[in-house]
Amino acid sequence: YTAFSLLGVLISLRSFARYTQFSEVSVAYSHVGLYAFFSMIMFGAMYYIVPRLVGREWRYASLIKIHFWASVYGIGLMTLMLLVGGWVQGLNMDNPSLSFTESTQSVLPYLRGRSLSGILMTVAHFVFAYHFLLMLLGLGRTASVPTFLNPVNPEPGETVAH
Repeated sequence: YTAFSLLGVLISLRSFARYTQFSEVSVAYSHVGLYAFFSMIMFGAMYYIVPRLVGREWRYASLIKIHFWASVYGIGLMTLMLLVGGWVQGLNMDNPSLSFTESTQSVLPYLRGRSLSGILMTVAHFVFAYHFLLMLLGLGRTASVPTFLNPVNPEPGETVAH
């Protein structure tokens, strides 16, 4: 939320807005606020609340880690690609010797990077959906402590990660 607020202040300054207005920077700002902040808060809440609702713990700590880190890297890459691409696009739109088409085409490599970040986030969300489905089917672990605290007595056939 702090990054979102600081970015909002930055892009509202006249010296920055000259280059960022009508560029991909606006899209980055929206994604950081809604997607990065809100979705991470919601996933964190679900990781806390769902085990208490179904009476079982998350089955695999490794899937939680994969979901978290793929989301973080996906959001980070998306934000970076859109901010840098938007800045380049804004600089090119401010250059009178370049056509609008040329300034728009200059952002294409960054949009390809954004697509890669979308793939990362999609994988992360499928991992979460699979893990959530296991919980709904009652296939979570029965434990008295949360998944990340490595229970002393795991279920038969379950190995404890160290």
